[in-house]
Amino acid sequence: LRPIKVIGSRDTFTVIVECLPLSPGLIVEVLEISAVDESLMGHRLRVTLRVQGLKPSISLEKLSPPPPNWSSTCGILDFGNCLMLDNNITKKFTIHNKSTFTIDASIIRVVSNNLSPGQQADFIERTASGLPIFSFRPERLQILQGTSAEIEVIFRPDRGRFLP
Repeated sequence: LRPIKVIGSRDTFTVIVECLPLSPGLIVEVLEISAVDESLMGHRLRVTLRVQGLKPSISLEKLSPPPPNWSSTCGILDFGNCLMLDNNITKKFTIHNKSTFTIDASIIRVVSNNLSPGQQADFIERTASGLPIFSFRPERLQILQGTSAEIEVIFRPDRGRFLP
């Protein structure tokens, strides 16, 4: 919040507070509003803000089952053996929102858990023309409660690979 300059006598001022919990659970914060100069007998107002972070419930469809040591919410989108002559190969999978609220989702590439998002982009494998070998459509989406969204994954095989 930026400091409020002056609120005149009997004037009102609206404060908008946005909460973006990063994990499930109860989060409590205290917002304090007070006079700049307490010697002028200003008041101090404290407002307790409480929010319950919720964990979304989703399922993935049209994927092969994950290996036993992976999370059950994962899956494999198998492109099989592809010839370099194929232009683009497209596969789709579905995210189903089983939550009682809307989910804002982002599809991101993660090369390593130890790299920042800026560093991740440097290590994305690219085609000879500079495009990512894998692309996702859409990359950002909103899934209403009880609905599904289809994700399109595009693979561009522009060169062979000798090792699996």
